[in-house]
Amino acid sequence: MNKHSSGEWASETALSSDLHHVRYITADGRRIASVCLRNGMPQEEAIANATLLASANKMLQALEEVSTMLSQHPDFKVGDSKVHYLAHKAARVLAQAKGQRR
Repeated sequence: MNKHSSGEWASETALSSDLHHVRYITADGRRIASVCLRNGMPQEEAIANATLLASANKMLQALEEVSTMLSQHPDFKVGDSKVHYLAHKAARVLAQAKGQRR
């Protein structure tokens, strides 16, 4: 997977004449994605999806930090600890987000 768009992500109102585009996701002022209404989707749901997408870059960074901290925790080497479980779960999600197999 290619490296994702860096920078500050935001959700901006779309000024669309077709009324299907609800929000644009931008990274450092550049449009990187559009959030559209699907048949029967409430506008509130589309806006909530855009908000979630706009926070994806920060969530990825936070999960990377958490994963690193968990893997350095003293209980990490214990196979049945909660720390071990959470560290591996975080690593699986990170790999998926980066398009890697794990």
